[in-house]
Amino acid sequence: MAMGESHCLLLAREGARVVVTDINTEAGEATAQQIPDEGGEAVFIHHDVASEEQWQSVIDQGVAAYDKIDILINNAGIVISKPNETTTVEDWDLTMAVNSTSVFLGCKTVVPAMAKAGGGSIVNISSISGIAGMPTQAAYQAGKGAVRLLSKSIAVDTPNTISAATVLTPVPYALAVPVGSCKNPVLSTPCSPAPFLAESLNRSSYPTPCYSWPRMNRAMLMAPK
Repeated sequence: MAMGESHCLLLAREGARVVVTDINTEAGEATAQQIPDEGGEAVFIHHDVASEEQWQSVIDQGVAAYDKIDILINNAGIVISKPNETTTVEDWDLTMAVNSTSVFLGCKTVVPAMAKAGGGSIVNISSISGIAGMPTQAAYQAGKGAVRLLSKSIAVDTPNTISAATVLTPVPYALAVPVGSCKNPVLSTPCSPAPFLAESLNRSSYPTPCYSWPRMNRAMLMAPK
């Protein structure tokens, strides 16, 4: 199950009315069609997250369908795995557009609607790659790092209307993956993510503590009918 799909189904189980968006119409509609089985309501809207015009349309349609928006989850992301020296400008621009510009546009567009309705919560999906250095992910890591700091900025800008924008780092299990248990898709050789990430994290600084998983999950469920 894809991450975005699981978010939608979880929110539906908790009583949310869900606006499912995706650039992949078939996949998005399939997700929306599952939600009534979870006891929820849903609409699907085709959405290019790199488009400011489409973001505004999504917010407007969401408010029209359900009167307000309580929570936004910015989940869209892509990975183009290349070393920095072979990453093209096109690779970089596309990755940043989907992984970080989309988060900026989503937050920018939804905050006025949330403020008008009395407040809301924003969940921005980052990655452990936004904290620790890893090979062949220069553009991806730059984008996910941007999501972390953008979220902090939004939390400071909107203290009275929006619940602090939370950055999820959804791969904590990577630190416990056994040595040699995965393959690098670019190099096609066994990799050892656990010791590599542990070493990288030891060299990284944590300016703020990570939230516990239960707190993250509660943030994701703040979408009452």
